[in-house]
Amino acid sequence: LCRRSQAVVSTQSTGSTVLEDLIRRDSVLTLDRVAAPAPQLVRCLQYLYGAPLDLSLQNIETSTLFASVYGVTDLMARCRTWIKGNIDARNLFYLVKVAARLEDKGHRSQVEQICTNFLTKNIHAVGNETWQKLQNSEEVDQSLFFRIIQLKPANGNVLLSSFAEKSSENVAKILEMSESLEFSEIFPDFTEFNSFISLLLVNEKSVEEMKQIVSLQQSYYTVRSHIFENKFESEDGKWSDDESESLDQEEKGETDGNYKKKYDETNSEEVSVREKDEQRIGEVKKFSRGGDLISVNYRDHLSCGWNYYRVGLGSEL
Repeated sequence: LCRRSQAVVSTQSTGSTVLEDLIRRDSVLTLDRVAAPAPQLVRCLQYLYGAPLDLSLQNIETSTLFASVYGVTDLMARCRTWIKGNIDARNLFYLVKVAARLEDKGHRSQVEQICTNFLTKNIHAVGNETWQKLQNSEEVDQSLFFRIIQLKPANGNVLLSSFAEKSSENVAKILEMSESLEFSEIFPDFTEFNSFISLLLVNEKSVEEMKQIVSLQQSYYTVRSHIFENKFESEDGKWSDDESESLDQEEKGETDGNYKKKYDETNSEEVSVREKDEQRIGEVKKFSRGGDLISVNYRDHLSCGWNYYRVGLGSEL
């Protein structure tokens, strides 16, 4: 194999009709369809003539590309088996890139499926590894990042906040993907969500992005208030339709009167906790943007037992 990745090869069977057609045509094989280190390409070629090939993380990309491009079926099967048996939270990101380089849609889909299966079963471990990569400023594939977030790892709130903090480009991507993300579940805590919104506002680049951020915030508060309203009504003895259909009067707690008595005993504690939360999140927050202030005003909506939020923008918008 010389500088131009050429090799004189024999005409014996290689198990690859693509390669055999090239050999019959030229008697000289130019391996320029795979951008990879020449020594690794030589080992793949020697494998076709009976030489052993030990797969590893160092040569799996070249071997998989070679097998896919030149139609070496048995080598492709070996590569898939190796990937399935050796994938972990640390090399997942690399193997996803390997899959993305495969031009053959069938081969790409097969390798991507292996990665997806691992990701789904090990989302929390992958979430922790993603956090380490962000902390070390390592490149993280954006498409994979948002697939991870959509699967709701335990540290999804931390990942999104860290991602938003890195750059304006990341903020733009978050806003682009916002409709596919369930922020009310990713950020169950109001304080953490407000901190996340602050990071978005710091790195936003246009008035349009600012409007998107405010809209995202409004949607979050609306969803969270509905979640609490449903919970509050249930705790107050008002059962939802689903519960009414599935529970009889005995399962509900004997009678509404008995349940109300139980609620009254704990009502003082509930009100105390709620007032504390209202005081914490009812403060007016101000975010700075180029010297102008954008105030986010909160209006109590106690009829549903929580807070409903109205966002007011400065005159600039």
